[in-house]
Amino acid sequence: MGNQKKKEESGYDLIEFLYKDKNYIDSFYSQIFQGDIQKVTKNSTEKQMLTNKLEGGIPTIVKGALQSNEENSEGISQEINPHDSKILKLFSEIEVKMCENIGQSKTNGLNKFHGILNIVDYDMMKERFANLSTSGLLAIGLNQPNIKNDALNNIEQLGMPIENLMNAMLKMYQSGCDMVLTLRNKEKLLVPLEREFLTMNSYDIHRVFGERLPGEWTVVGVLNCVNKLNQGNALSAMLQQLEGVIKTAFNEGAYEYVLKPIAIYRRLR
Repeated sequence: MGNQKKKEESGYDLIEFLYKDKNYIDSFYSQIFQGDIQKVTKNSTEKQMLTNKLEGGIPTIVKGALQSNEENSEGISQEINPHDSKILKLFSEIEVKMCENIGQSKTNGLNKFHGILNIVDYDMMKERFANLSTSGLLAIGLNQPNIKNDALNNIEQLGMPIENLMNAMLKMYQSGCDMVLTLRNKEKLLVPLEREFLTMNSYDIHRVFGERLPGEWTVVGVLNCVNKLNQGNALSAMLQQLEGVIKTAFNEGAYEYVLKPIAIYRRLR
């Protein structure tokens, strides 16, 4: 009773996983523990004591006094899915260091960051842009002062319909979804996602929480520095500038570092 009461007072230290890259986790686990673990089999034995009274042909005075005891052993086998305990065991073994800022991190290495997460679903955004274009609101939005820039002005001078080019660019634009991790010092990291490893559908995340997820989250992953491409000729420069307009509309900035996530989680108390 004492241990149960203490457990109820302190509570369980649980972890909510938002993202688990199974390929990374299986690979790293097998490298460290010389093999992957798919299931755990637990064997136990349950013993029962069977009592048989011997009554046939026995005088009443000794009736019930004689009995035979027989022990019956039954084997019990349980198959246990290691599930998230496998991730916890892996992280406890490799002990990834928490980085307060990018300067403390290791490029091309495992790092752990903590901060605020925003999600960007490009497929959802492209659907919205398509609806805006159909309704005519996209053309109105492109003429707003905060959207207009040199790229759009150059396209206008060429006599090219901006909305048509924007729609063409959107069709060629990337699909999928990303997250942006904002650290406490306001540095930002791009966190590219694979939908299959999300524990909650990206559409549901937008529906329930909106663009910004509640609370703060921890992201463990491989940090890479993004190579900046040269603009090249005038046409490619203009297209890159136009892509910048699309990124602005998506609220997506230019990120110098990309954190390829292995796991995204937060602690629940």
